[in-house]
Amino acid sequence: KRIAFTGGTNVGMGIQRLAAEKLMPTSLELGGKSPTIVCADADLDHAVAGVLYGIFSSSGESCIAGSRAFIHASVYDAFKQCLLAGVRNLRVGDPASENTQMGPLVNMGHRASVEKYVQMGRDEGGTVLFGGERPQGADFDKGSYYLPTVIEGLTNSARMCQEEIFGPVLALLRWSDEADLLAQCNDNVYGLAAGIWTRDYKTVWRLGSALQTGTVWVNTYK
Repeated sequence: KRIAFTGGTNVGMGIQRLAAEKLMPTSLELGGKSPTIVCADADLDHAVAGVLYGIFSSSGESCIAGSRAFIHASVYDAFKQCLLAGVRNLRVGDPASENTQMGPLVNMGHRASVEKYVQMGRDEGGTVLFGGERPQGADFDKGSYYLPTVIEGLTNSARMCQEEIFGPVLALLRWSDEADLLAQCNDNVYGLAAGIWTRDYKTVWRLGSALQTGTVWVNTYK
């Protein structure tokens, strides 16, 4: 027999302890704070689309959501401009509607948790570039809706960049030195997934082999 579990880290640790007492093997997929890396030579339009999908496609409620985006300094401003244009065009609404691209969070309590994390990001010195609040209008009054949120100006050591939010919140971080980039990507208790956008296969092998994650996507996410 084997125990399979997908969910929160604390619950997973409890299951692991109980299973160990019975010498039962486990398969656990727990939390995540997955990094996405945009290199200087990346196709920016393609990278923007991938980063948007990676974090907002399930309202961020995915263990493998790409919630930390490391953007090369030489393309940071251009990437940010394209990303924000894409975020502004995301259609938030009723998940039963074919026009909706991002629905509500699972419940009001979880939305309150996401809001606390965003405020924490502000308190840690981050700047919210988009979102950071509930959408306005009668259509959103009865649901646990929250706008797709982009924040910059944080360090990788900030709690918002270290802890799983499980919501539509993306942190933008700059990078220029590859060794420092990899150190930051791997400086996290999680290790589920990562994404790399580049045109150079040598970069893919170099970064991909150094990332301490179970899955590395290249020029796509999920």
